[in-house]
Amino acid sequence: MNWRIFILALLTVASASAAYYLLSSRPQLDQPQSAPVLRGLTEDAATISEVRVSDAQGIRFSARLVKDQWQATHLDSDATFPVNQTRLRDLVEKLTQARIAERKTSNQAYYDRLGVGDIDNAESASVRVTLMTATTRYSLIVGKASEHGQGQFVRERGAPQVLLTDTVIPLPRTTTDWLRQDIVPFTADEITQISIDNGEENVMLLNRADDQQWIWAQRPEERELRYPSVLTDTVLNMVAINFESVMVFRPDHFKNKSDLTTITFMLSDGRQIEAWLSGADDNGNHQLRLLADNASWLSNWVFTLAPYQAEALTPHADTLLKSVPAEPEATDG
Repeated sequence: MNWRIFILALLTVASASAAYYLLSSRPQLDQPQSAPVLRGLTEDAATISEVRVSDAQGIRFSARLVKDQWQATHLDSDATFPVNQTRLRDLVEKLTQARIAERKTSNQAYYDRLGVGDIDNAESASVRVTLMTATTRYSLIVGKASEHGQGQFVRERGAPQVLLTDTVIPLPRTTTDWLRQDIVPFTADEITQISIDNGEENVMLLNRADDQQWIWAQRPEERELRYPSVLTDTVLNMVAINFESVMVFRPDHFKNKSDLTTITFMLSDGRQIEAWLSGADDNGNHQLRLLADNASWLSNWVFTLAPYQAEALTPHADTLLKSVPAEPEATDG
């Protein structure tokens, strides 16, 4: 082969490769982006005033915007409860940003397999998410996640087409998942005194000293604290309680006064907050009611606490003091 022809051929190939590289590495601005899953939601996201999550068993979660605060409405027809606004915001953001990764089947025979069947079917595992503004309703049936976990099968309510999203939609698993958990309306730093009265002769009294250290007035002089900061940690745990479930307060709650523990928190501004804690039920759970002037809505509710949550509110000597060493057995001789 003529060397001149060979070199020209190499230069041609190199030029073509360079041109391909430049074209492939250039941002492809002319490529259309994938379509949004819910068209129009981006423009309406700031005006959403109601959110509902439903399944075959009924409404799992619903919330309404009331005076710039999101309030859960699914627990009771009249009373509302504050929601975890971070969780709710994440849901709206995900739905607003969700794009169509792939268009799937329109065959109804595959709906149940993909988890996008109608929730009116009692055996349906689908979840329907509804977002509402004053004039528009967006409704999406959310199904199973893809095998690789990169997206989720969804279908607009009333539309036959199943879509695969480019993201997974966050959803509450229970009726309490997206409720606000920080129900204690004060911090540990505000407390000056705690009294715990379980109906027995001695009331446990914890006082904050001038140096901000906690003192247990009835601590036996011959017993040492389990560790130096045990009282401080105990108070922190008392204000950090979470609940398992919540229900509207009824007059028949706390009728059995014999197993009732009353916990009173005195605050630095003179306020007094009272908590009623019931004895354990057949499942070991306890009921809690909080009475607070600065959060009167709390008294409308009764919270179910797991055993470990109730124990945090009712410290006792064995949890605060070092164990008493066993006396050595006497030996003959």
